[in-house]
Amino acid sequence: VIITTGGVSVGKYDLTGKAFENAGANIYFDRVKLKPGKPVTFGKKGRVLFFGLPGNPVSAAVSFYLLVRPALRAMQGERYVSDSPIPALAGANLKAVRGRDTYLPVKVKFTAKGIIAEPLRWAGSSDFVSMAGANGLAIVPSGKTIAAGEPVSLINLTL
Repeated sequence: VIITTGGVSVGKYDLTGKAFENAGANIYFDRVKLKPGKPVTFGKKGRVLFFGLPGNPVSAAVSFYLLVRPALRAMQGERYVSDSPIPALAGANLKAVRGRDTYLPVKVKFTAKGIIAEPLRWAGSSDFVSMAGANGLAIVPSGKTIAAGEPVSLINLTL
C-alpha cells in the first residue's frame, strides 16, 4: 500500500495521479463526493494499492478514515471493515453542502437524553486543531440540514 498526501487536486503542481500512472498504476478515481476530502486518487498495480489523499489535514484524516482504513482492515483479513454508523442526536444545527455528503467533526457526549453529537467550531479543511478535538464525525447527507435535537448518524473515531 502506498499512501501519499497532497498533490491530488487540479492545480499546476498536483502531480500525484500522474506519478501513480508513471509507476504503472491503473487509476480508478480521482475525486469523491465527500466534504471534506473531494480530491482523492485511488489506483492499483497488481496487489499494490495507491491512495493519494488531499493535502489539507482534515480532508486527509476523513479520507483516510473512510477509504484507506477499511482497505487496510480488509487486507488484514477482518470481516467487518467499516464501522457501522451510530445513531445520535444533533447538538446543534448541522448543514451539508449541495452535491456532497458532509462529515463534520463532533464531540460525542453521553447524556440522559442519549448520545449527543456536538459540532466543534471548525474553520474548514485546514483546521486540524478542531479535528484533533473530535471523537466522532456527524454524517450529513448532501444538501440536507439536520436541526438541533434531530437524529444524526455518527462515526466513532475512537475505535
